[in-house]
Amino acid sequence: MGNEWRESYNGRWKIYDIFSKREDYPDAAWKAVKKRVDFQKKVVFEMGCGTGKYTRKIATLAKHLFANDISEVMIEKAKDACHDLSNITYICDSAHKSGLPDNSIDIIFSAWGYVAGDIELAQKVENEFCRILKPGGEVWILDNYYEGQFTQLRGKKVIEDGNKYSEEKYGYKLVEIIPTYFLFESVEEAAEIFGFLFGNRTKETIIQNDIMKITDTVALMRKCYDERNDY
Repeated sequence: MGNEWRESYNGRWKIYDIFSKREDYPDAAWKAVKKRVDFQKKVVFEMGCGTGKYTRKIATLAKHLFANDISEVMIEKAKDACHDLSNITYICDSAHKSGLPDNSIDIIFSAWGYVAGDIELAQKVENEFCRILKPGGEVWILDNYYEGQFTQLRGKKVIEDGNKYSEEKYGYKLVEIIPTYFLFESVEEAAEIFGFLFGNRTKETIIQNDIMKITDTVALMRKCYDERNDY
């Protein structure tokens, strides 16, 4: 990831924090994760914890959680959100440089933090996952499934060939498609957040159509490391 993006991620953390809080407003994605993933008494690595939206939820279930993000600012906000929990270790670095021992993690979880679009980085991340996971360990990922108003507002085209999420190339299997939505406090807030992240055309569309609620579809994906393979 480029330095320009890192600077934006650190300096405009409030934008990303609001976006995260408005995303999946009914908590449908987390409900699906909690139903499918057994965090109880497990050692978990969370890739891309951000300001801690899922960090607290996981830590209240897990034996221990390693919360990872590249941003010191995000890590500090996550710490604030989880200040009363003692079973979290924070790792501020790229996910492929976790520094964790071999075969030490039961479950890896990432919500909108996976890097499938960056082939070189994704391969490094997958190698690290393979190294730190225990045999039979699982990776669970939430990412956008390319249908719905959210995709259209971003200017993305719906892919019709069935390859609707780029994680497929790394062996992830679709477990569940989850309908959900963003809900902003005002049209102005929606325009500001989406305009910053996706450009003026998106901002203008939101303003012109008085959009506060934006439908989205989320993919829950799983990969099990039954063998020690490199990717």
